Amino acid sequence: MNRIQQARKADKRTRYSGLTSPVMTAAVHYLEKVNDEFIPDMRTSLIGKIAPQACIRFEVPLTPPSVNHYKKPAIIIVKGQRRRTMVLTPEALAYKAAVGVFARGETVAPAGKRERERTRYGLTVTVYMGKGERGDGDNFFKCIGDGLVDAGVIHSDAAVSEWHLFVRRDRDNPRTVIEVTTSSPEAPAT
Repeated sequence: MNRIQQARKADKRTRYSGLTSPVMTAAVHYLEKVNDEFIPDMRTSLIGKIAPQACIRFEVPLTPPSVNHYKKPAIIIVKGQRRRTMVLTPEALAYKAAVGVFARGETVAPAGKRERERTRYGLTVTVYMGKGERGDGDNFFKCIGDGLVDAGVIHSDAAVSEWHLFVRRDRDNPRTVIEVTTSSPEAPAT
């Protein structure tokens, strides 16, 4: 194992330390088994590997963290000055990485910049909450949208024009089913 691979493994251990949920812990163990070159920068490594499709449907065996558990306050040092900022929580990092893994490199994003400017997406998400889990449905979209962008499935979550969310209960099998489609751009009103 070379130095870069050792640094990546050390970085993964520190990013995901402190997880309290057994589901999140299991997800992290699964993600650590995945090929190292797949996770680090999914945006640049996956775009263009698989031809864009009109519709993608996949399942992530986790429930997304709500926006209340998406970021936490932190203090960083920039040029010797202490600054307050917000950083992603371990749960958010694990979920975004899981989206990248289970999307398997598929994309609906067009390759050209001009095509991307005109493309709009439809997103249908069904979140199956596990035993004892709770959450407000509209708080899930931030982490899901950011995970899709980081995985290269879509080029921007600002280009999502249709959001459909369904929250269901499945005590034995918590998961998120994500379906992304491309939709034609809206015609200007006359």
